[in-house]
Amino acid sequence: MGIRAWLERKKLEKKARAKLRELFRDPDLLAGTSLRPSHSSRYVFLDCEARDGEPAVIRFGILRHPRPYAFSRQAHEVDSGVVALAEKYDTVYAVVGWHPNDLEPAPEDVRTELRPLCAHPKVVAIGETGIDHYRLPSRNGGSESDDLVWRARQEIIFQQQLELAVEQELNVVIHQRAALEPTLKLFEQYAAKLEGQFHCFVDDAVSMQRIIGMGSLVSFTGVATFKNAEEVRRTISATPLDKLMLETDSPFLAPVPHRGKRCEPAFVRHIAEVVAELKGVSLDELSRSTC
Repeated sequence: MGIRAWLERKKLEKKARAKLRELFRDPDLLAGTSLRPSHSSRYVFLDCEARDGEPAVIRFGILRHPRPYAFSRQAHEVDSGVVALAEKYDTVYAVVGWHPNDLEPAPEDVRTELRPLCAHPKVVAIGETGIDHYRLPSRNGGSESDDLVWRARQEIIFQQQLELAVEQELNVVIHQRAALEPTLKLFEQYAAKLEGQFHCFVDDAVSMQRIIGMGSLVSFTGVATFKNAEEVRRTISATPLDKLMLETDSPFLAPVPHRGKRCEPAFVRHIAEVVAELKGVSLDELSRSTC
């Protein structure tokens, strides 16, 4: 590493330390999970976060508060990075899979390439996987016929990953946007054999009840802190403490007071404060119930 790069890295690390000192004044940084140990509240897209090697803010966050983290990387990327990070830290685990919006380069059957990754002891879930009807080809100049083809491909790849999760005895991290019904229609066929984290949940309380009734849970992000997210807060209020999870979805959806900036795992505390107030419990009780 050259002197310039070394100085830049030191500057980044100093900034990260200062930020973490501010965020971690209260030593009980909240995490949340009610699944098997294979799920985490600090869910991060590594391919977005790791712009120049291992991010200092994540590194110091892990060292300062050794609670579980889950890092996601799409299967068509170089997954050795997320697995190597999981191997380096006891509290870091890997999630691998094909996101429904990134299927263009996917093989016809994604199970072949995912299966060896799933065998790694630090790979604890498959995902994100699911169905997304918000970002369809027609939003970018495509036709309705293109939409039909894309929807069918999403369903096929989603089902393959659900089957693989059952085979490998792994949980799944589910992404669905504007596609709750087709997502649940497929998922319920496997619900008795696996558990799902319906991440970044923004649907109503009735939908939440359907999901937890299948033995899975719902996970809330920084959206819960947004002024216009009243329905999300109503859903949180109706969700049993042991059936919800908190996540940051870094680097997206930074909570207030960081909205509009790059999100970081440490910001889960801001989400926890809102959830604790909605549930009428202390941060300690929320931590005990969701960890």
